[in-house]
Amino acid sequence: MKVGIVTCLLALSWSLAGCSGKRAPAQLPVVLTDPRAEVRRIAVDDPLTAAAIVEARRTVGEFLRAYRARGSAERDFRIKMLVAERGLVEQFWVSVESATDDSFTGTIGNHPGDVTGVKYAERVTVPAGEISDWMYVENGVLRGGYSVRLMRDRLQPEERPAFEREMGFRIE
Repeated sequence: MKVGIVTCLLALSWSLAGCSGKRAPAQLPVVLTDPRAEVRRIAVDDPLTAAAIVEARRTVGEFLRAYRARGSAERDFRIKMLVAERGLVEQFWVSVESATDDSFTGTIGNHPGDVTGVKYAERVTVPAGEISDWMYVENGVLRGGYSVRLMRDRLQPEERPAFEREMGFRIE
């Protein structure tokens, strides 16, 4: 499965507590340019990105229950973590290898774009309350993946089937 890098620039104040978690009307992201094709920069004060993070944190218990009960129909258990460095915040997918009620441990699944404090395939532990997304695939269908859904929703309708084929799962 391919998962792109999302690099976010740190705003002066970023308060997730103020997000209601309600789905707002479709909006274009606050996108900043980057010469690397695999990197999409979105400002951290993008309201739908912030709402996706709030929803992921609110529902992380669903991910934990599914991880503990996983079987042959489930695959690709990942959480997303935020790394802040030098005024930047970058998100990384982590392939989960173990989980407790309080944290997830696994390896970083994408290469850093701007931050240098983490490395691809580095083993990390992320507190459950600090994740920025979670996902797994069940019978070929994405579960969770709020940031992935947001990326797909921001595509033109005719681009969405190709996005799902590239990702290797369906989004319902």
